[in-house]
Amino acid sequence: MNSSLADLGLSIPVIAAPMSGGPTTPAMVIAAHRAGGLGFLATGYKTPEAVETELRAVRGAAIPFGVNVFAPNPVPISTQRNAEYARAMQREADRFGISLPDAPIDGDD
Repeated sequence: MNSSLADLGLSIPVIAAPMSGGPTTPAMVIAAHRAGGLGFLATGYKTPEAVETELRAVRGAAIPFGVNVFAPNPVPISTQRNAEYARAMQREADRFGISLPDAPIDGDD
């Protein structure tokens, strides 16, 4: 494999995605590594204490892994700002011939 991922000792070019809400566990991250891929822990919607516990568990396996960090927006987004954002994203999508849905974006998207 010729990529920067090769430096991590991966035997397959697979990244186990960080899925917030519970599916991604330390056991899944470790299993991804044992299968030859790279696992990522998800931190969304978890307390700092829960993240620390999971980090310790994966670090204890002494394997390379990633961490996905995001923070939901606690401030409501106005309809006008939402429309401005949608227009900016559509301009970017147009470069690739992609049509974005007209669904409104809520404060967590």
